Amino acid sequence: MALYKRPAAGFSLIEVLVSIIVLSIGLLGVVGMLMTSVKSTTESGLFTTAVNLMRELSEEARINKNASAKKVDGNPYLLSELTSSDPLPWKQGGPQCVGVDANCNEADLAAWNLRNWVERVRNSLPGAHVVVCFDDDPVSKGVDDFTWGCADQGRNLVVKLGWTPHTRGAELTNSEKLPRVVMQLAPGQAYDGSEGS
Repeated sequence: MALYKRPAAGFSLIEVLVSIIVLSIGLLGVVGMLMTSVKSTTESGLFTTAVNLMRELSEEARINKNASAKKVDGNPYLLSELTSSDPLPWKQGGPQCVGVDANCNEADLAAWNLRNWVERVRNSLPGAHVVVCFDDDPVSKGVDDFTWGCADQGRNLVVKLGWTPHTRGAELTNSEKLPRVVMQLAPGQAYDGSEGS
């Protein structure tokens, strides 16, 4: 009886290396998708936080409408380009406007609200940048053309809010330096009986 030798069956070293390379490329793709997903989720969370903070300030301004609707230099709601490194607005030593014994007038309440709000914005949004001003047409050029500048016309009190997106240390683009969200705080009407300008 003749004996036949069968060739050894199995994978060659080249086949193993090719499969490792293909698997590595697939894993790199999965890691890239996960990183993009995490970045998108983080940005979505920051955007939601910003909108909620702006809604909160809007409610406070509408409750205190006699202070927020006044188009005067002493309006405590007005802020001109406050960044994360700037000192907080208004003095900390003012009256505390909470509790049964709180003794605050409209201006004190507005200043206290704004200071606490700005502090929460800084704690919630990286590289926060805030402007509160009178601007009757903040979106005249479209959503992609928000600017930090204000027309200072009319009676619409608006807040413009921006923050540093997660760009892994890369230089910010011009669009990322602009306000990311703009919201009306107080409607364009005079509550205090004063005339609009």
